[in-house]
Amino acid sequence: MQLAFDQYRQKASQLPFGLLGTAGALVAIGLAFIASASAGEGGFVSRQTIFLAAGAFLMLLIAFTDYRKLVPFYWVAYLGGIALLVACMLFGKTVNGAKSWFMIGGFGIQVSEFCKLAYIITLAGFLRYRRNTESLIHMGAILGLTAVMLGFILLQPDFGTAMTFIPVFFALMWCSGARAKFLIPMILAGAMLMPAAYLTGLFRPHQMARINTYLASLTGGPLDQAGDGYHITMSMNAIGSGGFFGKGYSDGSIGQLDYLPERHTDFIFSVIAEELGFMGSLLITALYLTFLVFCLMVAGRTKEPFGRALAVGVATMFFAQFVINVGMTCGAMPVTGIPLPFISYGGSSLITSLLALGMVVSVHLHPSHVLGRELE
Repeated sequence: MQLAFDQYRQKASQLPFGLLGTAGALVAIGLAFIASASAGEGGFVSRQTIFLAAGAFLMLLIAFTDYRKLVPFYWVAYLGGIALLVACMLFGKTVNGAKSWFMIGGFGIQVSEFCKLAYIITLAGFLRYRRNTESLIHMGAILGLTAVMLGFILLQPDFGTAMTFIPVFFALMWCSGARAKFLIPMILAGAMLMPAAYLTGLFRPHQMARINTYLASLTGGPLDQAGDGYHITMSMNAIGSGGFFGKGYSDGSIGQLDYLPERHTDFIFSVIAEELGFMGSLLITALYLTFLVFCLMVAGRTKEPFGRALAVGVATMFFAQFVINVGMTCGAMPVTGIPLPFISYGGSSLITSLLALGMVVSVHLHPSHVLGRELE
């Protein structure tokens, strides 16, 4: 017992406090602005605190466990994710037009959030041998795995979550040594995928409406103020009205007077920008960039391919979500309904973020020898 305690105490002294402190700052800002955005709608902060406690416990549990123990189970992670997506399609609840939720005891569980981690683990496990990036057969298998999971998520439809898979895929391929002759054609194909789907009418009506609203906002065309155009207009008004230093905490007129939809979840960045202004927005951006750098530093310090891929995948996932969410609130991207990691209200998002953080911390705490076949 004493030996185990001493081992945990030694590991605790080696924790990446810069990484954890940055994540903690984002969580604290999130709690503060969930309270501000949900004034008069009690319960959000207390529930988020419960999610935080559960997520922090799981994060530490994963952090102190050798991440390499995940390797033999990467297929289990993938098949488990697919099984959850299928079950959600059959028995899930539709929320905001997407059938991506299970309701358990009054709490909603968004399956696609956890599938992001399953995908990172799967790809990291598959790509831990460089030869898997050097043959058309293996590349086809990787694309097939990605296409199946993406397809189920798009069928929900959860376009926002699906968008985060693409940069994660290319980041893991790149860090695993994929050749340019494979990557460049896939990048070009991926870039043409969305325009092709739009022009051929493959998107669902509400998705087409969101894209049309986004295009209208870019070209100066009329926005549908009864739908997503209202979301974009109110969000941009809130951000613009914040000025340089903002209107003050809980003093934002657009956010506080309930003009801004989903202000404690998807559009919480607009609330922060209105109340803290450009400087507050800059602070949030700096924290996410710092978090990205810390994750990449962990990746750079490990020689183990699986751990390096985990850290790069998590860093890319967080940064992609940040760019998509902020781009959506600023009118630079279509409205997709994707939360701001660590900050937006939501148990699935927060717990997934903390689990991902735990994996990166585990990579930091276990920088030993390269995992070989004999250890799997």
